[in-house]
Amino acid sequence: MSALGTLIVYRGMGKDLETEGSRVVLIVYVFLASLAAGLVGGLALLLLVIPGIYVTLRFQSTTAAIMLEERGPVRGLQRSWGISGGNVWTIFGVGLVFFVVSMIFWGGAVLATGGIPTGTTAEVVQGIEQQATYGSAVQYVLTGPIQLCCTVYMYEAFRAK
Repeated sequence: MSALGTLIVYRGMGKDLETEGSRVVLIVYVFLASLAAGLVGGLALLLLVIPGIYVTLRFQSTTAAIMLEERGPVRGLQRSWGISGGNVWTIFGVGLVFFVVSMIFWGGAVLATGGIPTGTTAEVVQGIEQQATYGSAVQYVLTGPIQLCCTVYMYEAFRAK
């Protein structure tokens, strides 16, 4: 979804994109690169939290690199790593803003579903799962497109440097 969204946002910025390859191949590349980035980021997160966050931030632009520059998965990861080098704090700040907004939506889901669940352990777990589902759905629908626009805009700005 973010692969096609990246192209839509890029065109919405008034940019023209000429591609020679198949969009389907690029989407497969995005999937493979996302899988690799997730594995590396997850491994770094298991070792220590800070390196995991750092690696995840450095790979934030992988989808944009693949879709906008028609790169393969490895070259997309390399491009994202290279382009984010001096911009990690900017990427972190934008991510932090979206994290805070997500927590606000999750808090709204808690309030909308009756507050903090009480009862047996099973009832509490079920209530929290329901709240997380509602909060995630609302957050994804409302902030997902905005976050995608920010990612593409940052990528374009970093690439222009």
